[in-house]
Amino acid sequence: MISEKELEEKYDFIYLFDKFGNRTVELNGKHGLINKDGNEIIKPIYDWIGNLDKFGNVIFELNGKWEIINKNGEEILTPIYNETWIYDPDDFGNKKVKLNYKYGLINKNGKILLPCKYNWEDNLIKIYERKLKRYEEVLNDK
Repeated sequence: MISEKELEEKYDFIYLFDKFGNRTVELNGKHGLINKDGNEIIKPIYDWIGNLDKFGNVIFELNGKWEIINKNGEEILTPIYNETWIYDPDDFGNKKVKLNYKYGLINKNGKILLPCKYNWEDNLIKIYERKLKRYEEVLNDK
């Protein structure tokens, strides 16, 4: 376990613990994530870092592209989107993504639920629910 003093010498800024026992760190204006023992989970190379959601996923920005990494440092979403944010009124871990001024929906594992072809004001959750209902109707007609 790395001492608090060693962490303070290594990083410019160390944020508070999150609910998973991880901490965001900052070094030379870049952000990363360390675990409760002070070991790096995600190197401080990102321009911006969000908070871990209840599933242990965190949103990062690097060079204007957004990606999602889980609390173990594994990439969930490849950094191709212009923006990514939590968009989940039903609390399933869904994220709204933006690519070339159009919006889509991905799940907590990075699977595309709706491609980026919708406008900002479109209710993506309702569109997705209608898509699922149509799919179920087709399956039941067989």
